[in-house]
Amino acid sequence: MELQAQQEELERSNADLEDKAEQLARQNSDIETKNAEIEQARQEIEERAQQLALASKYKSQFLANMSHELRTPLNSLLILARLLAQNPGRNLTAKQVEYANVIHSPGRTCSS
Repeated sequence: MELQAQQEELERSNADLEDKAEQLARQNSDIETKNAEIEQARQEIEERAQQLALASKYKSQFLANMSHELRTPLNSLLILARLLAQNPGRNLTAKQVEYANVIHSPGRTCSS
């Protein structure tokens, strides 16, 4: 009788261990799935970061080019406005000289 009780106890323990092993296997499978999802998300984030870096580089290049393209004619306009404001030929009206000064004055601070 005692041997049979021990055998039954061992069978219950064995069944409990099998249940726990199955539960651990399911948890392990869930963890592996989550790890795969995390890895995929990490790769997507890394790819997006590379895209953003490239977009930022293109934006910087564009702004540098546009700045140059705008500065060149602006400098010419400022030189012309300064020459007009000086009115070396004395052929401009006071209002025209004032307008030339208005053009030249703010431009000096912007182009510096």
